[in-house]
Amino acid sequence: MKTLVISGSPHKDGLCARLSIEVIKGVKEAGGEAELIALADKNINPCLACEEPPCWRRMEWKVKDDALELRKKLNDSDALAFLVPVYFLSVNGLAKNFMERMGNQL
Repeated sequence: MKTLVISGSPHKDGLCARLSIEVIKGVKEAGGEAELIALADKNINPCLACEEPPCWRRMEWKVKDDALELRKKLNDSDALAFLVPVYFLSVNGLAKNFMERMGNQL
């Protein structure tokens, strides 16, 4: 089983990063593979809400950033661990952009 572990915190050494490492340890102990991606290291712009969006049907993005790379990794994974901080009673902006750009895959 291949697990994609996404840390949505802007703090590379914060709680989400530390928890992500523990998730990876658990996946590996269970015999699986895991890959860690820190959203703080990626450029993911907001969704543009295009009419008839090609991103969901043809895997084509009008915005040139790291979202397509992440979508391909998500598609190739069997499981997702998504660790994000909560600011002001909601997930942070990095996580929101990621969720919007992944579309119906989450």
